[in-house]
Amino acid sequence: MSKIYDRRTTLGSSDIAKVIGISKWGDEWDVWLEKTGRSTPKEGFSGDQAGGNMMETAIAMEVGKRMNLSFVPGPDLSEAPSIGSEPWMSARVDFRGRVWKGRSWKCGLEVKTLRKFDETWGPNGSDLFPPDKAAQIAWQQTVDNSYPFTILAAYAWSSYELRLYKVKRSKSTEKALVDHCRSWWEDHVINDVPPEVTGSSACSNGLSTLFPAPERKVYRTATDVELRLVDAYRSLSDKVTVIQAERSEIGNLLKQCIGSDYGLKPQEGSPLVIYYKHGSSRRLRLLSQDDSE
Repeated sequence: MSKIYDRRTTLGSSDIAKVIGISKWGDEWDVWLEKTGRSTPKEGFSGDQAGGNMMETAIAMEVGKRMNLSFVPGPDLSEAPSIGSEPWMSARVDFRGRVWKGRSWKCGLEVKTLRKFDETWGPNGSDLFPPDKAAQIAWQQTVDNSYPFTILAAYAWSSYELRLYKVKRSKSTEKALVDHCRSWWEDHVINDVPPEVTGSSACSNGLSTLFPAPERKVYRTATDVELRLVDAYRSLSDKVTVIQAERSEIGNLLKQCIGSDYGLKPQEGSPLVIYYKHGSSRRLRLLSQDDSE
């Protein structure tokens, strides 16, 4: 059985949006914990990711028909990714496209699957798509310098709709990414300096790793700055307690309004909230555009 490539040794395309602060799936603390060996890299796919990954080949075949190209899969998780101009740079592109039996690559292909298209996805053929996807593709193009543009293929399960976006290379964007990420790698991985504190769970986990609980209860006299932080934390905690109580009351009012129904919806549009069965009781849940109720 082949060994999974150790992704802790490089910055890959899935890390970039977190490093530059535009990912909704994590921040630079997630990347720092992984690259410095303080957390274990996630391997394989689960849930929606697994289903989406199984569809990639079929989507690539459909795109190939539309573009009259043959798409060849990139390296999988058991293989080393492409390495860029510096050893800490890596990327895995989903597919590379070429004409039948051609030698040179015409484009890259990045496939994304999702439940529904939201406002961050523009019409088919436009240049509007989520910024974290743009960052990922720009990094792939930076590392794998073998094709002039990338096709981003996005498929929405709920509407059976496939949208294609052409992403041209930008030398200025690529240079800016390399400069920023080189500095980040040197500061936070080579020199092992933690990123600035954020409100993320990864930051909280990282601080617990950096500062384990002491064996003895030793109290240090607080500085003026620390006293202000304590006051701010206490004030916010009091506000959270009040907000949580108000939220609980409004939630119970909604449960009473829904009663024996399943949920509520406007006169036109998608459902707003459901009161669903959970074990022997029921739970209230607000729905978003990504939910397929």
